[in-house]
Amino acid sequence: MAGQQAGARRVDLSARDRAWTLDIIRRRLPDAVIWVYGSRVTGNARRYSDLDLLLDNGGQPIPGAVMGHLDADFDESSLPIIVDLHDMAATDADFLKRIAGDFLRLDG
Repeated sequence: MAGQQAGARRVDLSARDRAWTLDIIRRRLPDAVIWVYGSRVTGNARRYSDLDLLLDNGGQPIPGAVMGHLDADFDESSLPIIVDLHDMAATDADFLKRIAGDFLRLDG
């Protein structure tokens, strides 16, 4: 599943918050592709809107323990927003189809 990286579109996230987010995820999933969807891509984000992320671990499911550690890492971080993580391999295909045109890579 691939989203689209459109030239005029961008992820509404500060450089600092982007760096923190990437650092937290890379410590647990160094090779995962990180997709952002929701208000931070559609232009509807407010200052403290959550950050909706899909993690693609090469099409392989991410172990529940790793997802739990990531949730804890974000809870303990200084990131001023809530991060909502989803494993792309475990996400409903119909949902992925609905949002496919509305997500961008965070790490690309």
